[in-house]
Amino acid sequence: MQQRITNLLRWSEKYTKTDMVYLAKGGFWLSLGSIASHISVFIIAIAFANLLPKEVYGTYKYIISVATILSFFTLQGMAESIIQSVARGYEQTFIQATKMKVRWGLVGSFVGLGIAAYYFVNENMMLATAFLIVAAFVPIWNTFNVYNSLLAGRRRFDISTKYHLASQLFILIATVSALLLTDNLFILLIVFFSSWTMVRIFFYIRTLKKYPLNKEVDVDAISFGKHLTLSRAPSAIAEQLDKVLLWHFLGPIAVATYFFALAPVKVLAEPLKNVAALALPKLSTADVNGVKKTLIGRILLLSLFFIPIVGLYIYFAPYVYALVFPQYLDAVLYSQLFALSLLLAPKIFIRQTLVAKKKKREIYQLQTIVPLVKIGLLLTLLPPYGLLGAVVALLLVDMTNFLLNLYLFRKI
Repeated sequence: MQQRITNLLRWSEKYTKTDMVYLAKGGFWLSLGSIASHISVFIIAIAFANLLPKEVYGTYKYIISVATILSFFTLQGMAESIIQSVARGYEQTFIQATKMKVRWGLVGSFVGLGIAAYYFVNENMMLATAFLIVAAFVPIWNTFNVYNSLLAGRRRFDISTKYHLASQLFILIATVSALLLTDNLFILLIVFFSSWTMVRIFFYIRTLKKYPLNKEVDVDAISFGKHLTLSRAPSAIAEQLDKVLLWHFLGPIAVATYFFALAPVKVLAEPLKNVAALALPKLSTADVNGVKKTLIGRILLLSLFFIPIVGLYIYFAPYVYALVFPQYLDAVLYSQLFALSLLLAPKIFIRQTLVAKKKKREIYQLQTIVPLVKIGLLLTLLPPYGLLGAVVALLLVDMTNFLLNLYLFRKI
């Protein structure tokens, strides 16, 4: 049976122009991890929607959004640089990258302290205390998850998925337990940051013990990781700006509604991220001319694949929300509209190609123009049109992103 499946996959390669055996093996583990993650996120979302007041949840999401912006200082672009280096045999780079991420994360901590001081001066003790908690965790919260980059570079998606499954189970138990016991904002924030930090440090250490590194160092990897991070500075801000603007213009309830409008659609797009992660090691060693001949056709096929998914989601969304998110029925229309963005989601493979081939100039252009367009559209459409303006802005940004990706790809 295994041989028959392998033969079938090999036969399909003449139509897909893809290593289907590699995709199936790695894709199985990534899909398994993705399914488990979706189940975990779904259960946590139900718990938040039904156990936490909208005002508290909106404030919670606002703080997490700002913390995510601050985690930019931990050199988030370093993860892809590590994958590329490890895939080519330069494993010792992993340790250097981790040290660099922690050092730069301290800058994020100081910024977090500054935000806390601002709210303290303005006598908002709730947010001042919240951002003190954020400042304490910024250097380590999103740093040690780079163990996934080491495993991805070695194409050990099976091990990465097993660690991911264990992590999701731990986070699920910690979060739901906290929500059942309290709606205290500070406790929920501490549980969120500490649980993610502990589980990532644990698997970071375990990965190093189980898979010793060689002594090879990629002298360009740290520099390239910094370039990737710097190129994402506007993107890191723009990615969370919608929640920050909604908080300031419309308040915490709007932030909570907005999150529940977007979250289900983002879950549907998640499998593409898994396939893109699977593709990066392959793209790093593939001939660029060969990639240019086949990639656009694959992207168009994926876009066509999403058409029935979008239609089904638009139809069933009201029933799903009524069943599991009854407090957020006002989010249904925005969610249905945002579902159209799935048709453009395959553009992620173009960006992966640019990263794999270290096209610094194109990456800078992509990561600068699109976020600036997003910031401009949000500032223009959100204040007068509220949540509808924010969702329309996201759709227009996705279209801009797709066209710019296509233009830059054709130039390389």
